[in-house]
Amino acid sequence: MSEVVEKQEESKLQAKGITLVPMGGVASRVRTVASMIYLAEKYHRPLEIIWHTDEEMPVSTDRLFTLVPRLATKEITLRASETWDTLLNMPPMINNLYLSYPIVSLRYDRVLFGSHLARMISRDRDELEALLKDGEKSLLIATDQSFGNYYGMYDVLESTVEVNNVVLSIMASWKNSVVGVHINRRANSRSTFNECPIELFIKRMQEMIEADRETNFYIATTSKDERERLATIFRERVYVPHSVADPDTLKGVIQSLGELLALSHCDRILTTPESNYSQVASELGNVPLETLSIYANI
Repeated sequence: MSEVVEKQEESKLQAKGITLVPMGGVASRVRTVASMIYLAEKYHRPLEIIWHTDEEMPVSTDRLFTLVPRLATKEITLRASETWDTLLNMPPMINNLYLSYPIVSLRYDRVLFGSHLARMISRDRDELEALLKDGEKSLLIATDQSFGNYYGMYDVLESTVEVNNVVLSIMASWKNSVVGVHINRRANSRSTFNECPIELFIKRMQEMIEADRETNFYIATTSKDERERLATIFRERVYVPHSVADPDTLKGVIQSLGELLALSHCDRILTTPESNYSQVASELGNVPLETLSIYANI
């Protein structure tokens, strides 16, 4: 009899769920998913992650990673987006012509996205934490941002065989000390060229070689010209991919995640300013991250 009462009490106390729609590229999504899973476990909240594909992310999650099995018992799941999710489980945005507004307003107690959520993450953290703790409020959250960097949070994600094969291929010939070099020119290319020209990388790499003659470098960038220039200057000291696929294709996204995981195995990472990609690799492997900028010593 007491067991029945306990189960009834548990059902009354069952927390409402959180629905997360990760946005952005592969690195941003991995960090968003991992950090929200950590918080969902911390506050004992059911969590449904809906993986939406678009031009920025043309790949379904099952080609990239899965969740560790134990999360299923905690009602934490990951699934591909369906057609109806655009209206039922997506905040009002330009890609659904804002038509979801009346529906999600009825389905969820709070809908968090855009600049308001960004402010909560960066400045109004107490308000965000209070909502995550409140099991009486259902939440719909869509973002490309991280909810924090928590110890071991990436352990709940298991990369696929395809991604692991990319990592093994990259690291097969590594030896001695390997420093990762990630040059991101895809977003705000003009400003990153001005603030972080290739000469900064060349100078820093030369300094590292002088300090340790055993140092080698792994070059991760979609900038073919800069990749070839570094390979020409540093020759046998650099490891570069044999080919780089278009990052907006299935093969390119799988390769991109594999390269990110490879960077996480480096001893240090040199990167351009404001690189989410390098930040995630640094967090994943607990690797020191060094951002190069002409303003660094000003």
